[in-house]
Amino acid sequence: MRIGRQVGMLRGAKVTRPDQIEVGDHCIIGFDCFLGGEGRLFIGNNVNIASFSVLLGGRHDINDPAFTSVLQPTVIEDYAWVATRVTITSGVRIGRGAVVGAGAVVTRDVAPYAVVAGVPARVIGERRPDACVYALNYQPWFF
Repeated sequence: MRIGRQVGMLRGAKVTRPDQIEVGDHCIIGFDCFLGGEGRLFIGNNVNIASFSVLLGGRHDINDPAFTSVLQPTVIEDYAWVATRVTITSGVRIGRGAVVGAGAVVTRDVAPYAVVAGVPARVIGERRPDACVYALNYQPWFF
């Protein structure tokens, strides 16, 4: 697993196929997150993935008699914020600076700076690009 500088990965995080996961600099991976690397997972810089979120690395072809695995890369671009208990399905791209509201289920790409929420996730607003200039540096006392 490639992990950048100043990354806080908190207790209980579960990872599959770490050799297929890249995490950029200044990121936060919250408590009890699941990172599925089966289809490759790319997390950019200054990304906050809040606790209990699930990033899926693959799915199955429901129409294939062999129930074949379908592995597609998932990408979370710089400055994205994935709030608590979000599920992101494989093959999805979360754009730069996008915000995914708590409890959302993301099955389609999210445009840069879009704010999405719900099941399935839908656009509910927009984030200002000038808000994405910070460097996350969360270093908790207890991991």
